Amino acid sequence: MEVMKKEEVEMEMEYIEISTLPMLNTDLLLGNGVFPPVVEDFRRKILEADCFLFASPEYNYSVTAPLKNALDWASCPPTNVWADKAAAIVSASGSLGGARGQYHLR
Repeated sequence: MEVMKKEEVEMEMEYIEISTLPMLNTDLLLGNGVFPPVVEDFRRKILEADCFLFASPEYNYSVTAPLKNALDWASCPPTNVWADKAAAIVSASGSLGGARGQYHLR
């Protein structure tokens, strides 16, 4: 009997800073789908990623305001850069373990 070894899978994770994003405001759009530079950089990183791991505490039965803001900036037209990407969610909070925040994030 031959034993098959699993292939080693290399994985690289990058933490993406979201605290530098301005609060979503369509008045900041520069026209023709051009975003402020910090938002353009953020959207490019999301677009280039294969998948995402969202790690967030539950806050007032939902996700934190900076995470909601990042989700909104990345989904703005003309291109939703989250589209067709796999994601996983981890959270923690009280007796439900962050289930309500995860529900909102999904």
